Formats: sequence, structure tokens, C-alpha cells
Amino acid sequence: MNHQIIRINESPAYRLRISGFFLLIAGIVLAFHTCKNPEGLFEEYIVPSGMYYPGKVLNPETYTGKNRIKVEWQNGADPKVVKARIFWNNYTDSVEVPIIAGTDVTAKIVEQLAENDYSFKIRTYDAENHASIPVEVNGVVYGERYEGNLMNRFVKSSIYYGLNTLQVIWSEADTTEVGLQLEYTNIEDAVTTLSVDQSETVTTIRDFKDGNPIFVTTMHKPSSAAIDVFHAPKTSIPYGEKEPEWVEITEDAGLKNTQFPFARGTLISGNRFYLAEDWNTNAAGAVNGNVDGGANGQRLTLWTYAAVSVAPSFENGKLYQTVELEAGTYRFEAMYWGIQPINESCLVYVVAALGDNLPDIEDIEPTSSAVIVPNVRGVNGDVPYSVDIDVLEKGFVSVGFVGNVSGNSQFYFSSVKLYGLYVIGLSE
Repeated sequence: MNHQIIRINESPAYRLRISGFFLLIAGIVLAFHTCKNPEGLFEEYIVPSGMYYPGKVLNPETYTGKNRIKVEWQNGADPKVVKARIFWNNYTDSVEVPIIAGTDVTAKIVEQLAENDYSFKIRTYDAENHASIPVEVNGVVYGERYEGNLMNRFVKSSIYYGLNTLQVIWSEADTTEVGLQLEYTNIEDAVTTLSVDQSETVTTIRDFKDGNPIFVTTMHKPSSAAIDVFHAPKTSIPYGEKEPEWVEITEDAGLKNTQFPFARGTLISGNRFYLAEDWNTNAAGAVNGNVDGGANGQRLTLWTYAAVSVAPSFENGKLYQTVELEAGTYRFEAMYWGIQPINESCLVYVVAALGDNLPDIEDIEPTSSAVIVPNVRGVNGDVPYSVDIDVLEKGFVSVGFVGNVSGNSQFYFSSVKLYGLYVIGLSE
């Protein structure tokens, strides 16, 4: 086989181009090996005082409101930043916000916004109006459409009980609720607004004028951080009528040692009469003891007996307990079980009084919350004597007995009870 070598004739111009290419490569390599500052190769492409971006905002957040929104962010560390601008609607709307030097957080409420979802872009600026890279944050603005769809809290029952008292029992509040307002006409024909906390499940109105409407408006916040409160449409609450009823609250109110056999404390007289546990007395009320530990069933007593008692008589003797009650109307009832002839000079009251003590006997008036126990011999059977008291605001109330006792007189009581009318917490 014959082999032929094909030879390409090189022109002088071709050889010159090849030589120039190798010389360029060699020059670049030499420059990288000999230049102390590589950047020097590109100095002619660097613009002195070129593009500068101020520090951008950090961790932006939004807080919804009614036709407005709060935009808040953390300021960066760039000391040259003097202001920011919030843009929305694809940069067609904006508002300027000054940046106060040395502050960590900047916030701006953007007003007069339509109800909608928004995308906000925030840029910072220095004194020469150089702008930072934009930072985006989304938010929601609520308005009439949202408010119109809100619901009022559900009413389980609404009853007018007479005596200007209307009671509303609520279901539990929705998670967005922050309370509600009731609007009604009071007994003086004045329109009244009552605020109700979201935790309250029973609302008692004590100055309601029957025959007039009552309205509810429930307040909501879409989130706990929202800057505005939104109101559900005001609606009326229908109510029924019911006769007043008393509910016993003796134990719930905190009264103790309330029925025979009454618990005995310190022995006072004749190995038979003791102080009553959990009851308060003054010196006169305690002088002969207040629980008969003998044959009379350990009943509560105010008594004197010439041959037995420490004191043959006493005046202004007090025996009582004190509890704290919510505003309301209450009834204190004592079951009377007297067994001895009563001296005509005796005077014993069943009493309920505001405060942490009972009034002195000379300060008890016929119109006060007190009733006289009759000076008659008992028939070994319980007869109730009761007294009502209005508590206008939460506070202490004392209930019990005040008396002047002398001769062979024994006022015995088998039990005491406390009732509430329209008490907060009362259900059907």
C-alpha cells in the first residue's frame, strides 16, 4: 500500500495570525504571574463611587385593621438610611416613612385602603436618595364586607323575671370575640349601653324596663394583633317572662356550720353550752355560748337562764358569719325552734347587713334588712324567718342574729340558709 503525505501550504498571513494568538496567551499568563494586584487588570472597568444599595428592612410584618393596616419592620444597621417608602398596587401607590436614627423598629399605619389582600414592597433610602433592594410583605385589610358577615354570640335564654331584672344566658364566645355590648332602656327611660366581657356567660340587668327591646352587638378581632375591633350587625334579643325564683347558695356562698347538729368549739357554760365553730360573736353574744350540746340536738342559740347561764342577761349580743357576694338580691333565712317561755323584754333580730359586721341593736330600723323573732314559746317545730338584702356591687355581707336576752329565755335555731335571686351563674 502506498502512503501519501498530504502537505498544507501555509501562507505568511496564516503564520502571522497563529503567532499573534500565542503571543496574546503568553502575555496574559505573564500578567497573572507578575501583577501584585490582580484587580488592577480591571480598574478601567470599575466606576469610582459606583452603585450603592442602602441596608434593607428586616423581618417586616403586617397587622390588619378596618380599611387600614399597620406595616412594621426592624431597622437594619446601615446608619445612612434616613427614610423608607412603602409601595403597593404594583408601585402605583406609596407612602413615605421617616427612619429615626438609633431606633430598632419602625411602624406605619397605611390609611384609606379598600378591603382586599395586599402585597407591600418596602425600600429604604439614604440622604442622596439611593434605594435599597425591595422587601415584600403581604397583608389583609378588612372592611364592611367582613363586618357584615360577623355573627353575634348565641343566646341560650333571655328571661325577664320581674322586679326590673332581665337575665341573658350566653353560649361560649367565639375565638375571635373580644366582648359584646347590650343596649336597652332602663327604668328611668334612658337608653343604656352595657359592656359584657367575652368570658361572661350570664349577664343580669337589674334596671331593665319591661316592654322595651334589648339589642346585642358582638365585637371581634380577626387576630389578637389586629389594630381595630369589628362589630357584628346589631340585632335584637327576644326575651320571655318568668316568675322570680330563689336558688339556695348557702354552701356556694361560703357559709359554714349551718344546721343541727352544729359543730361545737370552746366549752363556755355548764358542761353543755359551747361556742359555735365558724361563727363570729362579740363579747355579749359569746358570754353564755351558742350551741346547746345537751338534749336539744346541738342547735344554735342565744339564751339566758338564771340558774345555769354565766350571764343572767346580755344586750346587743351578736352571732354571725361574713361572706363575699356578687351584686344581686339575697335572702337570709333562719329556722326558729324556741323551747322556753320568753321574757317580754327580749328582742332578737334575724339580720343581713352590708359589710363585715352586724349593726348594733339600737341602729336596726324597721326598714333595714332585719326581722324580729317573736317573743313566744316555740312548739319544737321549725318556723322560717327571713330577710332580703340588695347588694349593688360585689362586697362583704354579714348574716346572723342580734339580740337583747334576759330571764329564762332560749332562742333556738335549727338551721340557716342563704338564697340568691338572679345570681350570676344561675341557669334555667
